[in-house]
Amino acid sequence: MVSSLRPFQAQAIDRLRRAISAGSRALILSSPTGSGKTMISSAIAAGAVAKGRRVAFFAPRRELIRQASATFGRAQVPHGIVMAGQRRCPQEPAQICSWDTLRSWLDKGRIGRAPGADLVIVDEAHLSVAPTYLRILREHYSNAIILGLTATPARGDGRGLGMLYEQIIQAATVQELTEDGYLVPARYFEPTPADLSGLKQARGDFESAGIEQRWNTPKMVGDVVEQWGRIAPDRQTVVFANSVAHALSLRDRFRDVGVRADYIHGGMQRAERDAVTERVYSGASQVVVNVDVLTFGFDAPALSCVVLARPTKSLVRYHQTVGRVLRPAPGKEDAIVIDHGGVRRTLGRVSDPVEWTLSGAERVQDRVVSRRKKESEPITCGECSLVYEHRRDCPACGWEPPRKRREVAFVEGDLLETDEQGRTKQQAQGDRLVEQARFYAELRGVAQQRGYKDGWAANKFKEKFGTWPNHPSLRNVAPREPGPAMLSWVKSRQIAFAKGKAKAKQAGVTV
Repeated sequence: MVSSLRPFQAQAIDRLRRAISAGSRALILSSPTGSGKTMISSAIAAGAVAKGRRVAFFAPRRELIRQASATFGRAQVPHGIVMAGQRRCPQEPAQICSWDTLRSWLDKGRIGRAPGADLVIVDEAHLSVAPTYLRILREHYSNAIILGLTATPARGDGRGLGMLYEQIIQAATVQELTEDGYLVPARYFEPTPADLSGLKQARGDFESAGIEQRWNTPKMVGDVVEQWGRIAPDRQTVVFANSVAHALSLRDRFRDVGVRADYIHGGMQRAERDAVTERVYSGASQVVVNVDVLTFGFDAPALSCVVLARPTKSLVRYHQTVGRVLRPAPGKEDAIVIDHGGVRRTLGRVSDPVEWTLSGAERVQDRVVSRRKKESEPITCGECSLVYEHRRDCPACGWEPPRKRREVAFVEGDLLETDEQGRTKQQAQGDRLVEQARFYAELRGVAQQRGYKDGWAANKFKEKFGTWPNHPSLRNVAPREPGPAMLSWVKSRQIAFAKGKAKAKQAGVTV
């Protein structure tokens, strides 16, 4: 088992063992989503069982219990499962336990004590300081070594976990794992500036009621779907919504434009939830909209786009949600983050370094925001909304931000009025014609590839620029291979057309 570990995983185990030998009794192993924390824990459990020690592994959801059991099985760790609907095997040296099942059985007197353990492994450890979980750990495992596993070692409000844990061991960072190819890089798009003014806050995040009133509107819901169609129409996608009503609105709008979409929330029956996730795993659903159900314990590497359809101030929520799409998969080169809540602008990229601490005196997002105020802000493309840095022109579509305003330019001995980019009227017109020629050439390239009539390209040009391509420099422009930005724009127009037809149908108008 140890030989199959990645180098950073083996090093993390070695650091944990040294910390325990030095006297630590409650540690957190912090490692990004998708880095194989369950594999690390199974290797640790195998070593403990081989030495005659007992192990209890705790997780908050059925999906995580199943994943842990499969991983322990591959590592040849004999184990039982403590979960409703599962046959118990209490004689096994390792027990994989559902928090909710164990709590219920203890409260109802079905069992007198929790399974004995010398080592307790707590998955999703950022949840383990909840009162019910703490009570089980303190009443039944006061003499055991506690090992917490999480990508985000802080509570949901951003405060540290020092009430239970003594030390944080950082296995790796998102940036390190991306550079080594264990995660894919993320590209960020911010298509709509978020209006967060007046939103109330509670427990370190925005109140749900205020988000619902502002985000679950036909305009906002339609914008989420339209922008997805422009930016990532061919990607399997997970959308994070604010409420069940919001998720249902989004799912229905996706379906209205012909996208295979599902939604999932915590109030669903188990069988219904399992059916939705199975459709996502199989690819039968291209888009799944959820309400905090898929924030953790959901491993679908084919997902390559996440839509943040609500704002958040929680760094924990942000990293957990974006982490859903960073796992590598065959043919997957990157992940797209479509941010409608201005989260990246406030909390940065998930690959940015984070100073996690155990202290509960300050929220981790406050430290991140304080650091970001000292850093230069990346550029958001004014054409395709990609967020980029370290260059002037957009790497996706070639757009350049306006240059510093100049009032006049000295050209051939004359003072000429210039625009905000410092260009004369003639220069600006020339630049526009170059941009329009490139755009029209790619439109004609699309028409040529798809067998459209040439009038299609002219109509789309007018849709974009408000005028026909009648300038002499445009009339005979040759077709050009369309780039990703062009293909996304054409797709967005198709979605907008389908949405218009759906609205007209509802209104009883023939299109």
